[in-house]
Amino acid sequence: MPIAAATAVGVAAAATGVVIVATHKSHKTTPLAQTTTSSSAQSTPTSTAAAAGTPTAGSPSAAISSAATATATATATATATASGARGLTGNAAIIAGHVSGSSGTGVPGVATEVSLGLVGYVAIGPDGSVFVVDDAAGRLLRIKDGQATIAYAGSAKGGRVGGLAVSPAGKVVVLTTDGLLEITGDGKSTLIATLAQLGGVTPGSETPLTYDGAGNLYIANSNGYKVLRRAADGSMSTVAGTGKFAPLLPPLGDGGAATAAPMSHMTAMVVDTKGDLLIGQAQGALRMVSVDGTLSTIAGVGTTRVSSSSEVIAPDGTKATDLKLSQVASLAVDLQGRIYVGDSQSGVIFRINADGTMTFVGGDQVGTVAPTTTGLPANQTRFADANGLAFDRSGALLVVEAGLLLKIDGVGAA
Repeated sequence: MPIAAATAVGVAAAATGVVIVATHKSHKTTPLAQTTTSSSAQSTPTSTAAAAGTPTAGSPSAAISSAATATATATATATATASGARGLTGNAAIIAGHVSGSSGTGVPGVATEVSLGLVGYVAIGPDGSVFVVDDAAGRLLRIKDGQATIAYAGSAKGGRVGGLAVSPAGKVVVLTTDGLLEITGDGKSTLIATLAQLGGVTPGSETPLTYDGAGNLYIANSNGYKVLRRAADGSMSTVAGTGKFAPLLPPLGDGGAATAAPMSHMTAMVVDTKGDLLIGQAQGALRMVSVDGTLSTIAGVGTTRVSSSSEVIAPDGTKATDLKLSQVASLAVDLQGRIYVGDSQSGVIFRINADGTMTFVGGDQVGTVAPTTTGLPANQTRFADANGLAFDRSGALLVVEAGLLLKIDGVGAA
């Protein structure tokens, strides 16, 4: 069924001022100003746990460069075309977590003094609360008014939280081994649907969730090779995938019905302001299911790397379809309809503009330093892997990575 038949997205989503994002966990563990090569493409079906790998356990380097380096960085421009201080200049600061570890200890407590654990999925609640998933503990944390609390302590069965989303009506939901739960208060939850009712999905890092503006919930079932839609009335339908495994590259099915195309290893999802469903896949392809149900690839299948071992970043204005991405770990959309992509293997965040070209936002580049609670311009701040992205109501971009929650001011207006 075409997406347009089930939703009047876009206007409703934009009116909230909040875009919710689901993410895949990063594999990047390299130190400052280094990059990793992408993992090899999967050639056979793999379980969610096997495909996901291990989230980054380390935190950004706490070492700060010398005063001379900091001075040089501060005077570099945001319009450099190769290496150095590329990116946007809004202040980037830590608003939760600390750089000394990812043990997950200290919660509840002052947000900047606790360990958030191995954080990945991120979403904004109806009251402005920020929710993040601690994947190591299988729990959901809530950041509000400078405090971190436990919103969901995890299933008695154990296992991971496989997705996080917030509906237009403000319903906070997580996918767990107990099923799809609504979080009704710190430590309280209500069962919405069992895993069997959701097509037998197995929660993990390749089962992101997202809502559209009409309240339909999209569920990536990477083990089942489909994207499912749970309508507001509880009915289920397929919006992408045939149930058969597909090699990641080259992506198959462009130009045809998304329901006729094989899908696999889906790592991030978001619905844009026009109602199109965006699906990030491992190995870097960014797919789009348009409102009429047609599938296309809008980024990640070219030959121009977003970054390389020499830290040469693709220049602004490069077509997104010409980029070679490594790992689409996170997605977000601002109120102008521009798409933000976190590539965890390359350690960069970039924007896809309305004309299909890219703008570099920030990343792991020469001359940047570890983030702090007071903040520095984004183009001077190191972003290691961008596990999760979401916009708050002010237009600031929230970035979850390496045990930290960061806020970059003014991105939605830049």
